[in-house]
Formats: sequence, structure tokens, C-alpha cells
Amino acid sequence: MEYYELLGLNREPFADTANPFFLYASEEHSDCLHRLEISVRLGRGLSMVLGDVGTGKTTMALALEKYLLRDPRFYLGVIYDPAFLSELEFMNHLLLVYGVPSPPHATVPQKMEALKEFLYRKGAEEGKSVVLILDEGQKVSPENLELVRLLLNFQVPQRRLFNVVIFGQLELLHAVESNTPLKDRINLLYIIRPLGREETHELIDFRLRQAGMGDNVELFTPGAKDLVFHATGGHPRKIVLLCQEAIEEAIIRNTDAVTDDLVNSILLKRGEIENFIKQFIQHQESRRPFFDRSEHAYVQSEEGQPGFHPGWDGSRVPDAPPEGHVALPNPSVWPPAERSNGKAVEKPPEKEPAATARPPAPVSRPAATPPRPAEPTASKGAAPPVSNRTEAKPPLRPPEKPVARFEATVGDPKADLVYANSAPQAPRPAARDAVATPAWGRGKPRAAQPNDEGSRPARRGFWQWLFGK
Repeated sequence: MEYYELLGLNREPFADTANPFFLYASEEHSDCLHRLEISVRLGRGLSMVLGDVGTGKTTMALALEKYLLRDPRFYLGVIYDPAFLSELEFMNHLLLVYGVPSPPHATVPQKMEALKEFLYRKGAEEGKSVVLILDEGQKVSPENLELVRLLLNFQVPQRRLFNVVIFGQLELLHAVESNTPLKDRINLLYIIRPLGREETHELIDFRLRQAGMGDNVELFTPGAKDLVFHATGGHPRKIVLLCQEAIEEAIIRNTDAVTDDLVNSILLKRGEIENFIKQFIQHQESRRPFFDRSEHAYVQSEEGQPGFHPGWDGSRVPDAPPEGHVALPNPSVWPPAERSNGKAVEKPPEKEPAATARPPAPVSRPAATPPRPAEPTASKGAAPPVSNRTEAKPPLRPPEKPVARFEATVGDPKADLVYANSAPQAPRPAARDAVATPAWGRGKPRAAQPNDEGSRPARRGFWQWLFGK
């Protein structure tokens, strides 16, 4: 059993769907539909119906579609989501709607030519009027609007062969104002406004009668209808949603009528939810948890009873504990042994982090270099020696990366090890007898070996031994 059957209804009276059966023909809606019918029948070309969100534009588009389908003189095409990324995609979908064949790799001008032949065949030869209904017109790109303008140029002396009706939000006006040729081709521009107070009352009664409620039954009191109007501003979608929630609340409370007190309670709940959402968004900007239990939120009374702050709502952190209470540490953060058992607990001092020991500053001890031999002095009157060789300059090299190694002073194998981490390094001596190298896995120096280079001739290799060289 459905919930609306408990109220003696045959169907859902306030369903949030675009159903022409529940379209309330207000003065503006009726006038708009009549003007659209005249414009389409006379082949006037472009018509636009604009309005705010939730004013019934999609429901009117469905009602117009249902009306035009009854007349065989109209050849109708409908696009409910015209958010196409390119002109080619828009033309492909347009040809698909009307069933016009075209080559698979045809360009946009070729597809327009195919549509032109279709329009002349249907309009001039068969005497039909081709109509296109575009819902959510604010999604149409400026390039596709220009295509629509070009399609409106196909005409015969009596009328236009292509009629377009666009339903969209008020943002479409910006695109229209920037396209003067398109603006000049608009035959009908209708702006739908929200409902008034009396129209809101009639909308609620009309939907209830369409759902099967008798004429003598009054489910919504006049005060409740007035409150619905002031809360929704006359927007049909908001009216439907609020009335649907009011009926559900009446069934839960087991009441036979929706009063202004019941509607007011729903509005209070909505206000709390909206405040909750605003606070949640504000807390999302900070990195602390939304339900923050601070040190002021957990308090202890004079009797020694711990508990949460009486004015704490879970989202707003109190500035200070109430009178006669003592602030306690956060029980959700402190370990169980440190939580309060009826006594005030002082927060222990935080331990300062131990300072990390830094390695000593690197010290570089250049190795001793052998003395440079003295150049022979030339005698007086003798010409200096001439050499054909030019002194080769050392190539430019990028600075070497710091290399960590252990070194000992030359001639002292027991010298203290020095951590050298500076570049460039001093030239190393030719002989390695007195150079100490670290052992594997340990930082201890290795004594010079007799087979090291410079101490004795190197041993013969395998091939020298094999061939006797």
C-alpha cells in the first residue's frame, strides 16, 4: 500500500518529475503555450522561453511536444540535452533525430546540405512543418547557436521551413545578446516568472484534485498554503518539494490536515540542516575534525562529576567552561589511565624533542705534494729554447661532487681519521705506501701492503706467465 492511499489519493500528487498531467495552467503558462502554438503553425522560425530554475520549463516543453504530436502536419524532433562539444556532433545528432541519411565522413557543410534537402522535401513538397524543441538551451554553445541561425535561413516565400523552440534558463540571454543576427531572428521571447500567492494556492489544490482528492476535502489549510508560498517564493519545484515533505510528515504524525505549525516545523528542520552544512563547509577549510572535543568541551562539575559542556553542540567549540565547572582534558585523546575519574586532571608537560646530534663540520687536509723541480737557467746572451709544442690547457670540467672518504696524513698511519667532504680535493701522492684505506664495513684504516703500487714491481699476469713474457 502506498502512502498516498492513506489520504484517499490515487497517485502521488507532488512528484518531482516533469509530468504534463500535473501542469498547472497559470495565466502566464497558458499564454505562453498559446503563443508558441501560433508561432509554430505560422512558421515564424525561432521562439525562446526563458525562466529561473524550477519554474516549469521542461514540463511546458513536454506539454508542447504532446500537443504537436497529435497533429500530423508537424514533423517533430526533440533534444533534451544539447550540450554537444562540436558542430559536427550537433549536426550528427540533428540528422539522427530526423532520420536523414548522410555519408559517414561528411563534413558540416555536407551535412547541412543533406538537411536542407530534407527540409525542402518535407516543407515544400509534403506541406509539413519541421519543428525542433531544445530543452536546457543554456547548454548550447555559441557555435551551435550560429548553426541554428543558418538553418533558419531555409525558407519558402510563405513561411520558414525550420521552426525552433528553445526552453532555457536566463543565462542564455548573454549568448543571445552577443549574437546580433540571431537576436534579430527571434520571433517570440517569453520570460516565465514565479507564481503569486493565489496561484500557489491553486497549484496545490489542482495537484491534489489530479491525484484523486475530492472537491470538499481540504488537506492543506489556508495558513499552510500561505506559509508554503512565502517559503518557496512561488517557484513550482520548491512548492512541490515542500508539499511532498509536508504530506509525509502528516502521515507520520497521524494527522488528517497539513497545518501551518506542521509546515513551520519542517522549515525549522531545513534551517538547521542548512546551518549544519554551512558549519561543515567552514570546518572543511580547517584541518581539525568537524565534531571537535576540545579541552573546554569536557568539564567537571563542583560535585566531581565529569561530562561534556552543557552548551556544546558538537560543532562549535565553547570559549570557556561554564560557571562552577573545571575544564578537563579531552577524553577521546588521552589514554584511559590518564582520563578523569571524578578529579581534575592536569595535562602533563609535553616532552621537548631531543636535539638531533649534528655531524662535525667537514675538515679538508690537503695531502703533501712533491716539490717541483727547478727549471735550468739560460746563460746570458743565449736565446730561449723554442718548442713546436703548445702547452695543452686542461679541459673545463664541472665541479666534482662531494665524496665521503677517510684519509690519514702522509707518513703517519696512526693519525686520526678525517672526514673529507669538500671538492675539489688536493692531488694524492703517487705512492700508496703511507696511505691508509678503510676496511670493509668498518671505519678502521688498513696498513699499506707490500704488493701495493709503488712499493715493489707488480706481479706478472696470467698471460705473461703463459707466454713467458
